[in-house]
Amino acid sequence: MQSKVDDEIIGATPPAFNITEQNCVIAALKKSEERFRKAFATNPDAMTINRLGDGMFVSINEGFTKITGYTEEETKAKTSFELNIWTSSSQRDSIIKGLKAGGTFQNMEGKFRKKDGSLRDGMISATIIDLEGVPHILSITRDITERKIAEQELEERTKELQKELEERNLAEKELKKSHKQLEVSKLATLNLLDEIRDEMNQRQHAEELSRRRSEELRISEEKFKNVFEYASVGKSLTMIDGTVHPNKAFCQLLGYTKKEMKNINWRALTYPEDIIKNEEIINSILRGDNKSVRWEKRFLNKSGEIIWVDISTTLQRDLNDKPLFFITTVVDITKKKRSEEKIIQLNAELEQRVIERTSQLEAANKELQAFAYSVSHDLRTPLRAIDGFSKFLLEDYESKLDSEGKKLLGLIRSSTLKMDKLITDILSLSKVTRADHKVSKVDMRMMAISMLNEVASPEVQEKISLKIDALPESYADPAFIKQVWINLISNALKFSSLRKGQEIKIGGYTQEGFNVYYISDNGVGFNPEYAHKLFGVFQRLHKEDEFEGTGVGLAIVQRIIHRHGGKVWAEGREGEGATFYFSLPVKIK
Repeated sequence: MQSKVDDEIIGATPPAFNITEQNCVIAALKKSEERFRKAFATNPDAMTINRLGDGMFVSINEGFTKITGYTEEETKAKTSFELNIWTSSSQRDSIIKGLKAGGTFQNMEGKFRKKDGSLRDGMISATIIDLEGVPHILSITRDITERKIAEQELEERTKELQKELEERNLAEKELKKSHKQLEVSKLATLNLLDEIRDEMNQRQHAEELSRRRSEELRISEEKFKNVFEYASVGKSLTMIDGTVHPNKAFCQLLGYTKKEMKNINWRALTYPEDIIKNEEIINSILRGDNKSVRWEKRFLNKSGEIIWVDISTTLQRDLNDKPLFFITTVVDITKKKRSEEKIIQLNAELEQRVIERTSQLEAANKELQAFAYSVSHDLRTPLRAIDGFSKFLLEDYESKLDSEGKKLLGLIRSSTLKMDKLITDILSLSKVTRADHKVSKVDMRMMAISMLNEVASPEVQEKISLKIDALPESYADPAFIKQVWINLISNALKFSSLRKGQEIKIGGYTQEGFNVYYISDNGVGFNPEYAHKLFGVFQRLHKEDEFEGTGVGLAIVQRIIHRHGGKVWAEGREGEGATFYFSLPVKIK
């Protein structure tokens, strides 16, 4: 009955001639499993890992599959005995004896059977290794069939040469063969010696290659250790049980020494309120929901202060997808979080200020409404009285007034009318600021034509060269947009009225998410240096005796368009006319 230990050894296939050097490699590989995997997987010799307890295969490399013909799937849950790989029980006994005596066995030659039943010569070395506290057997087997054949052929050839030499010597003594035959024999012997030297050189080259691979692994592991240990940010290897193995920067971040951090659990370092979230993230990674995760969490340093970190972690698994450990990186963001907390506090204070200012604004609006009511009623009443009494004087006492008196009464009446118009414009400006908008779809061309008919009689329109292009439809408050068209068309008519060939053009287009509308005239224009004053309240670029007006109309246009999310601007030159533009969003949400 074959033992389980026998099975593990017999299942071993990877080669290794110097078991001491190989043990050094294994020790290095334990520190860096990824490098071990690469060295294990790419080794041209057959390598296997078997459990010591039951002899089952744990892992095989590509060399094993290539040499024996068995795939990794075919070796799962099987022993080498079940696969009938090894052929000699005495050789198994020797391997077991060697392992029990010293934990290793090296360079034993013997026969092994491939999947197709053919026998091959192999040289096996084996050692007991510890994987996560469980003893396993690492075995390495090199296929030396070709070498054995070569050695056998060499041995047979040597015997033949020896026999030939003996025969030739005998023939020389007996027949005294010619000197030429003797030289030929010497040349054959020299050729044989050259072949032997070549074989020895090949062996030395193979041994040197193994030594170089071991050295490369050692250097690579040393580089990894240095990069990990001396990284500028905190790094750690966190085991599945929660034990943290930090680098220097991680220790400095939390104020601990390396010795104090030895075998410490991440939960002991974590701010209590963040432990549950941390565990949920770890469990999601272990379930396979995520391979790596990045989040923010709080640590407690040695002094008990909260340290905010930006943390990212990745789970490392073995070839069988078994979780091994987490590679974690932490970056100190405490200053950033404190700044954010200050911003939150400032925002809260700002919100409170906004509430207070809103309340003040509401109170101011109420006062403005009261003022508007006062202007509308209290100021207009005396104006109407002045206008009415002036009218009565002109009608009832016209015969008693001289021309100067009539002129003065006319000025009084015109001034009251102008004052009434100014009050009306101020109230309109106030209404734009206070009134609610009722947005709907507006046919801008029809509205422009309608407003033109409202402000210009047919007789006036007959004297004008008028052109109205197609205008894009818009979404706006119809009542306010009517006021915009009335004010702009009235201005165009007024400031071009002195021209004999009076021209007005209305057009529009869509550009970069806005519908743009314009009205051009060939009137007196304006100095472009003062274009910024056009839309200010009570701002006038022309004298009152040249063109009447209160200086409020364009200010009303600007407020209406701004409330709709658009812009207003103008272009012009003195004596060359002017063009006024306004834009509205293509669709107000």
